[in-house]
Amino acid sequence: MKQYKETLANYQKDLTSSVKIDPHKVIENLSINNDAGAIGTVDYLQAPSQKINAPQASQIKDLEGATTSVGGYYDHDLKGDFLRVTFTNFNSNSTYTDMNGISHHIGKIIVTYSNLNLIPQQNRNSSQRPAFVVATKSVPGRPWNGVDTLSVLGADQRFDFYDDAGNYIQFIPGTAWMPFGSLTRSWSGIHMDQYDDDHIEMVKAISNAKLYEIPGGNATLHSDGNVYSDPGYRIQEKGAVNSLGNDGGAGIASIQNGATFRLSIQPFNHSEPQGEHNGDTPDWNFFINNTTALEGISLKVPVRKTTSTHYHYNPSVIRL
Repeated sequence: MKQYKETLANYQKDLTSSVKIDPHKVIENLSINNDAGAIGTVDYLQAPSQKINAPQASQIKDLEGATTSVGGYYDHDLKGDFLRVTFTNFNSNSTYTDMNGISHHIGKIIVTYSNLNLIPQQNRNSSQRPAFVVATKSVPGRPWNGVDTLSVLGADQRFDFYDDAGNYIQFIPGTAWMPFGSLTRSWSGIHMDQYDDDHIEMVKAISNAKLYEIPGGNATLHSDGNVYSDPGYRIQEKGAVNSLGNDGGAGIASIQNGATFRLSIQPFNHSEPQGEHNGDTPDWNFFINNTTALEGISLKVPVRKTTSTHYHYNPSVIRL
């Protein structure tokens, strides 16, 4: 047990000082995956200018495929919580295993969105209203907690995990991980040589989380705390651009319960069109927070305690 505790302490110490993490070498005791059975119920904590239901979202230009998304159009910034999604009906594989080897089934996840900021009206096409929609059920190509926006600069996102009895699940530092993908960087098609014109999708850890770069993720942890792609990984059209198969950069976060992130976008300078999008939608902005972006990477779980006095562990898993 002493050796086990020392190794775990060294692992957690390494995480504190690291910037880049190999996902194959972390302890991943949180298992959710792309749970197709999970169902989300939306509560509007602040009323949008107009609600958007799932059929409407799928018909919005640039949100093709958002067949399970719900949200609203917003005409001004909002302070505080404005939208909450409560996910239930997780399958038996959605669990968190504590370091005593006890498995806690995920009974409920509450995702709360707050502090919405829109692109200023003078910088966007007046014909396009800012929209913020969230997925309420997983469908192919879109995760159960995906986020799509139009003409939005950013919003905070908080995750709270509960077991079947409604108890708050305590995550041991370094044992629960959440990937973030589709952190796309693209140019307007007009000023290809001017990087400050780029559309950049970013994520930043606010509390109860620490973000890391990952090998092949094509995204950098910058000095301001945001993870996003550098100019060398710009794209103009959507498509897989890295070894993980998403259409932009990817990073990973070590989380504790209540983890809060800032999802944000640097819009195209002067609201110029991008790629296939023409001048009638000059302020098009889009991102997905995809916690299943690393699907296919095996986040290994160590073999833990089997009796009250014996611990077994795999040093190749828990030592970075």
